[in-house]
Amino acid sequence: MVGLILSGREDHQWPQPRRQRVSVEGASLISPLDDQPKSGMKHAKYHLLVIVSFIISATLSYTCWQNLISGRLDIFGIHIQSSPKDELERALQRASMGNKTVMISVLNRAYANDGGLFDLFLEGFRKGKNTSVLLNHLLLLAFDQKSYETCNRLHQHCYKVSVDDSDFSNELYYMSSGYLNMLWRKTQFLIQVLKRGYSFLFTDMDILWLRNPFDILKHEGDDFQFSCDTYTGKPYDENNPANIGFYLVVSNNKSIALFETLYAKRNNTGGRKQQDLLMEMKKKGVFRQLGLKVRYLDDRYIAGFCSIGRYNDKVRTIHANCCRGIKAKLIDLRLVLDEWEAFSNATLTNYKLKWPRHAECLHSWA
Repeated sequence: MVGLILSGREDHQWPQPRRQRVSVEGASLISPLDDQPKSGMKHAKYHLLVIVSFIISATLSYTCWQNLISGRLDIFGIHIQSSPKDELERALQRASMGNKTVMISVLNRAYANDGGLFDLFLEGFRKGKNTSVLLNHLLLLAFDQKSYETCNRLHQHCYKVSVDDSDFSNELYYMSSGYLNMLWRKTQFLIQVLKRGYSFLFTDMDILWLRNPFDILKHEGDDFQFSCDTYTGKPYDENNPANIGFYLVVSNNKSIALFETLYAKRNNTGGRKQQDLLMEMKKKGVFRQLGLKVRYLDDRYIAGFCSIGRYNDKVRTIHANCCRGIKAKLIDLRLVLDEWEAFSNATLTNYKLKWPRHAECLHSWA
């Protein structure tokens, strides 16, 4: 704009000012109505245009610069991002994959004991095939100070969840009040994650990651991908019973709405767990009303003790579901990992996996 002004013609003929005749003590004078003489008015308007142009140019330049530094500079491989807003945002950014997806699991003191589920969980990643790198994207939610300290000693991405006066440090048995309360606090936290634009894969800690599962999770357009206790054979069949111990959710308005609808039911559960509430919402058509596309994962690959005999040597993860108590889970998961390690280290190509029977878990309900 400044350039256009400077290129204007200097010989432009400004209009002559109008004049009126006034009398001062009998004298007749010609007085201009304009306050400035011809040359002064011309220069004043010119200077005003220059000042306005400068202000506009400066504003545009500042805005462009702000947009530049707040995004990413992909030129020359340089990446510059604006500073994270708070501790949670920093934790999510550090653990995030390139597509703003994080892996999330929950840790308390009962899991964090020496030789406990936490140790076995990490060991599974390190002994799995192409899974150790995934630890770079695993954010662990600690629900007490002891587990937070243990997490920071053994893992790189830890976040302590505020729990007010609740105590989630002891072993939380399935469907106990402490177990249910921790699930609701976890749900509240996951809503925050989604609202910040992060998608996440949630995994319970009683799951062994034996292979990288993301090769079978690449389905564009799915809002949710749930593991199943039993699988009907059809990935979009609503009759599949979802298990929320392992699921992938995409951050969007639909997924946020579902989580908020679920969380609103926390004081009116009728003794039902979240998984049952979700399935009830599905049967009542809430998923369809929200326009959700839900995929259910084949239990031959995203497996669990509930589907014993279904999975084979192509399995990605194995969940100690249909099992009660940390002790039983530890014993049977250790047997699974030992068999996997023997299979991985076998020199004979015809070595056949022989998955253990999960006897401790079968007897844990007695």
